[in-house]
Amino acid sequence: MQAGVLVIAAMLAACWTGSEQPTTVQNIAPKPTEPAKPAPERVPAEGTPGHAVYKFERFKNEMCACADSACATKVTEEMTTWATEMSKTMGKDDRPDPALAKRMSAIGEAFARCMTAAMTQNP
Repeated sequence: MQAGVLVIAAMLAACWTGSEQPTTVQNIAPKPTEPAKPAPERVPAEGTPGHAVYKFERFKNEMCACADSACATKVTEEMTTWATEMSKTMGKDDRPDPALAKRMSAIGEAFARCMTAAMTQNP
């Protein structure tokens, strides 16, 4: 008898068509997010050779953004003030390592090119 009940239950299950609506698949794709923000700029500690490179790079970038001599003069004055203050805390024997000196030289060359370009622009 139990086998007959199981057979009938299986047949009913196989043939049964309920009046329920078919289940729809919902879109489960993640919602678009805002573009990734750049990582915050890492500023080396003041008084370190890395900070000097960082500041010099910033002055170079400001100079390269200049379109006239007034801007170039302003950046040069700011850099001179910074360099004067920095020289007060540097020891006489403080020398950058060769890799750092090479990087500073490249930054200085780019700074000079940008300064020349800005100074020769007509106001």
